[in-house]
Amino acid sequence: MTDNSLTLFSSNSRKDLPPPILDMLESVNAFYSYEYERLMRSSGCDVVYIYSKNVIIIAILRKMMIFHSGNFPSEPIELHACSIEHMQKFLDSCLNYLRSKYNLDWMSPNLAASMFKVAPSKCIKIPFGNHVVKLCRDEETLWAEIHGKHRNSIRRAEKAGVKIVSGGIEYLDDYMALEKETWARSGKSGSSKAMLGNYVTQLGDKARIFISYLSEEAQSGAIFMYNADCCYYIYGSSKNRPEPGSANLLHWEAMKYMKTLGVNRYSFVGARINEDVDSKYHGLQRFKKRFGGELIQGFMFKAIFKPWKYQLYYRLLFLKNNKGKRYQVDAIDQEKHKWAEINEI
Repeated sequence: MTDNSLTLFSSNSRKDLPPPILDMLESVNAFYSYEYERLMRSSGCDVVYIYSKNVIIIAILRKMMIFHSGNFPSEPIELHACSIEHMQKFLDSCLNYLRSKYNLDWMSPNLAASMFKVAPSKCIKIPFGNHVVKLCRDEETLWAEIHGKHRNSIRRAEKAGVKIVSGGIEYLDDYMALEKETWARSGKSGSSKAMLGNYVTQLGDKARIFISYLSEEAQSGAIFMYNADCCYYIYGSSKNRPEPGSANLLHWEAMKYMKTLGVNRYSFVGARINEDVDSKYHGLQRFKKRFGGELIQGFMFKAIFKPWKYQLYYRLLFLKNNKGKRYQVDAIDQEKHKWAEINEI
């Protein structure tokens, strides 16, 4: 199909992509893997790959009752070098195609792990980023670039006897206990065991659970998705009052483990730009920043095609899940007031 003078193609299955593109996707991030597609389909979603001569992107589509939505879990991949202007035109064309072909009501925010250099022209957007550590350096260099307070915390945890283990589904029960305590601190329920169990199972060797223990008691946990290109810190949890430094040590050991596998980068996933210093995000982002990664800045965005259906869906969701609590908003709604100058659409 052709949209705004840009010829687009699409495929509903990774295996049906042209062989040159399929070969290239083997070396890019895990969101373009067969395992991730399998995970999304097992969750009841449709998967669409949209591509042109120069760019490809994956879109995840969801249907719930009368509501049709989608999102981009990862940034587009350049098949051939192209300009920012061309990339924006490609994204604009993708939104137009998805809206018309699949009758979408809205596109939800792209996942926090994604790194979009540019956002579509007609969307609501905020600057957003990720702290990314390059694992290709030697271990001594990686250690030296970690903030001194983090290094002290890691040494303290080691001295206290904290041990780090990792594996698959066999560690899910211990992770879920930490997950429950973590979300309870915010008055929320968090992810279900069924959902996270499916996540780890469907991703197979592209997912790994890490747990820190002190005297056989779980202190902190993390679930990573990865391939040779990048490891993503997707889920994190901790007990109430964990042993100091246990989470720091977990990430340091995870970084070293991924390095032994030949993984190129380690993403701490999600960094708000100019976050409020009195918010919980400030402390979380300081924790991530102190591991020495580069802040790669891009955009988080969403596109609302049918405002009335979008508002109706979230009002129904509020009535079902919140039971009188505050209306649920996403990161874009929380932050967009800071970026009015880029949201005149």
